[in-house]
Amino acid sequence: MTEPPVTRAVILDLLPLYLADEASDETRQLVAYHLEQDPKLAQLAQQAADSAHTLYSPPERVKDLLKQPTEKEIEMQSFEKTKRFMFQQSFFMALAVFTSLLLIAFRFDSAGHVAWLWQDSPEIAWPMLIVAAVFWAAYFHAVHKVRN
Repeated sequence: MTEPPVTRAVILDLLPLYLADEASDETRQLVAYHLEQDPKLAQLAQQAADSAHTLYSPPERVKDLLKQPTEKEIEMQSFEKTKRFMFQQSFFMALAVFTSLLLIAFRFDSAGHVAWLWQDSPEIAWPMLIVAAVFWAAYFHAVHKVRN
């Protein structure tokens, strides 16, 4: 019984193994022989090799995707960011309450009457009112950041 001939279809089936360098030595010799005999097949093999090289060599963006943080790292970053915003929120609220209370602070004068602390010094009271308003605005901005 004679061996069946190795057709072009068989070589095309073996070509991916040949290009991936996963074929045995005998198969590599067989495919190389047929590529020498058939220029169109050799051209097709060269095009396949070129396209396989561009497909399997990782481009820069693929390398960048491999460097992407994991889901746990993203969650930790989000947690740290939220923790920082919560601290800002608490800090600005403390300053806003403190400056607001300073505005309405009072004292007792020598006659025992209640007197506002800043009633004789409006040049201090107005800037303090502005500072208190700024701290309240910063507090509400921090609240908005935490909610988002």
